[in-house]
Amino acid sequence: MNTFESQEENRNLEQEETRRIIIEDMVKKRNVIVPIVGDDTIVFTPQNSLEEIPLQKFIVHQFQKKYPHVKVDDSTLATMIERGYYGLTLLSQNYNIQGRFLDDYMGFVEQNKANIKLKKEVSNFLKAYNFPKIITTVCFDIIENELNKELNKYNSAWYKLNKANKSLPPRCVYHIFGQAKDGSKWVSDEDLLLTFLLSHNNKENSATGLIDFLNEDEKKMLVLGCDLPNWLFRFLWQPTYVGRSNNFQTTQGYWINKEKPEDSFENFLKKKNFSADDQMIDILEEATRLLQEEQALKAEERNSIIESEEQFDVFISYANEDKQIAMDIFEALKNMHVKAWFDDKGKGEITPGSPVWVRIKNGIRNSIHFMPIISENWMHKLTNTSSLKDETFMVNDWWMECNNSNNNIVLKDTYSIPVIIKGSSFNGTPINEEFIKQATKLFLPRPLFQDKNMIVFDKKDFTVFDKIVW
Repeated sequence: MNTFESQEENRNLEQEETRRIIIEDMVKKRNVIVPIVGDDTIVFTPQNSLEEIPLQKFIVHQFQKKYPHVKVDDSTLATMIERGYYGLTLLSQNYNIQGRFLDDYMGFVEQNKANIKLKKEVSNFLKAYNFPKIITTVCFDIIENELNKELNKYNSAWYKLNKANKSLPPRCVYHIFGQAKDGSKWVSDEDLLLTFLLSHNNKENSATGLIDFLNEDEKKMLVLGCDLPNWLFRFLWQPTYVGRSNNFQTTQGYWINKEKPEDSFENFLKKKNFSADDQMIDILEEATRLLQEEQALKAEERNSIIESEEQFDVFISYANEDKQIAMDIFEALKNMHVKAWFDDKGKGEITPGSPVWVRIKNGIRNSIHFMPIISENWMHKLTNTSSLKDETFMVNDWWMECNNSNNNIVLKDTYSIPVIIKGSSFNGTPINEEFIKQATKLFLPRPLFQDKNMIVFDKKDFTVFDKIVW
C-alpha cells in the first residue's frame, strides 16, 4: 500500500468514527435535540410513485406548465431549481405575471398538498424521536400535518415579522420564516430572507419564546438538510436577541466569504464529509434504526414488568418527614377505591440498586399517575442530594421515555397530580401555584410540574381529592 492509499484509508476510518460518534450522541442526547427542517427536505411524490422530486424543482415545473410562453435559459433554470432563496428570487423575476407570483406559488402547493411530503428518511426520524418542538424554514404547515397522522398533535407556531413573538405552545412546529397565507409575510425571495433575519435580531421582535426554550437544558440544534442556502439562516440567525438570558453569549459569524472561497461554509462541510445530501440521509436512517432497537428492548422490558407486577392508580411520593400526611392521603384515597402505591416501609435514605429502590422503580412504572406531596421538607430534599430527588427525576425519565417512544404505553396529560400542603413555605416564601410555576423554570422537572392542575391540601379537607378523574 502506497502513502497516498494509506492516508486515504486513515481519512475514511476517521470519517467513519466521527459518523459513529455523531449517531450514538444523537440517540443518547435526544432529549436536548431541537431539529431544524430545511426546505430541501420537502419533496413532491407523484401519485402511485416512489419518486421524490425536490419541492423547488416541482414548483419551477408548475410555473413552466402554466406559462409556457415565458422563455428561460438553461443556466437560469438550473439556478432556480438548485439555489434555494436565490432561485426563488429568479423565479419571481421571470414568472411574476401580472403580480401573481405568490398567489401562483401558494396555489401550486395547496392543490398538491396530498403529495407534498417530507423525505421519508427525515419523516421516519422525526416520528421515531417524537421531538416536542421542531423548527423549520418551510412556510407551509406540511410537516405538522404529516406528523399528526401518527403522533400526538403538533400545533403550528409562526414567526410574525416585526411583531412580538414571545410565547410558544408546549408542542409545536415553529416556522421561523413566516406563514404562506393571504395577507401574511413569508420568505419568498432573498430580500424577504434578509428582512426576516433582521427582524429576528431586533430586541422587540425576536423569537423570545423559542430562544428561551433553546436555552433550557443546553438544547442542541440539529440542522436537517445540506443545501447551502438553507444552512445560511442558522449562522446569520444565531446572534438573535436572547430574551431574558443574560449569560448566553453569541458572536456574529458569516461563513460565506466570496473573496476567500476556501473559507466558505460549503467547503467546511466538505472537509467534514457532511456536504452531500446522502450523508445526512444515511445518518438519519442509522440514528432512527438505533433508537427503534433501543425502544423495542425497553418496551419488552416494560411489558415484562407490567405482566409480573401489580398495577396502581397513583404513585405517592413524599419526604420521609411528612410520612404521616402521606399516609393520611393514602388512607383517604383507599376509601375512595383508588389504588395507591405507598412506601410505608421506607426509612431514611435509599441506596439506588437496593431491593427497596427496585421496588420504587417498579411502582413508578406500574402507576397511572404520579402524586408528589409538596411541603417545606419536600422542597429541601428536591434542592439537595437525596433519594427523593433521585426518585422524582426517575419519574421524569419515565415520562420522557414513554412520550418519546413508539410503544403501547402512553401516559396521560394529567399523569402528574402535585399536592401542595397548605401553609408550607420554602426559605420564607409561601409554597403555592405561583411558587411552583417559578420553580419549574429553575429546577423542577418541567413535564411533571409545568402547567399542571395542582391540589392544595389543608390536612383535613380530603374532599379536594374528589375532583380528580382517575
